[in-house]
Parts: sequence; C-alpha cells; structure tokens
Amino acid sequence: MCWAVPARVLEINDMIAKVDFGGGTIREVLAATPEELSVGDYVLVHAGVAISRLSEQEFLESFTYYRDIAVQLEIDAGVSKRKAEKDVDRSLKGLLSVKSKG
Repeated sequence: MCWAVPARVLEINDMIAKVDFGGGTIREVLAATPEELSVGDYVLVHAGVAISRLSEQEFLESFTYYRDIAVQLEIDAGVSKRKAEKDVDRSLKGLLSVKSKG
C-alpha cells in the first residue's frame, strides 16, 4: 500500500521544495504539483514528490487522521494515552504554525 504524507512548504528553489513533516523531519522534495507552490502551503508528498497542494481545511482533516494513527501506535507500544497524545502533539506542532507566505 502506498500513501502520501502531508507536509508544510518551508522553502522553494526552482523545482525543489524543502518541506516540514513535523517533529524536526525536514526533507527536500520535487515540487511537481499542478498548482504553483508558495512558502507556507500544505502539500501531499509521495515518494519524494509533492504531488498536490492542500487547502488548510484539507490539511487539517488529513492531519487529524495521521495524528490519531501516531497516537495509537504509541499506545500499542505501551505508552499511556495521555503521554502519547502529548508526545505526538509536541512532535507535530510545527506543522500547525501560522502560514507565512513569501
């Protein structure tokens, strides 16, 4: 099964975008979306390629699902629900910061 992961665009240099997946995970990806990207945009990344720009609402909806999965994985590993939620929220905090166009 393949899936795309949401991220926030930090920088753009020609066809390369530096994106933040949260928790300090920053990667360079090929910016191959049909839409023009700007710093602060949210994108879906699959196999090192930004394939689609997301509206803030779409990002928040998908973000909720990924957060729930991450929390459940922590719980399955023996972490309490409260600690799992705190750890995941801290890790993903950067993705929810205010968008800065530039």
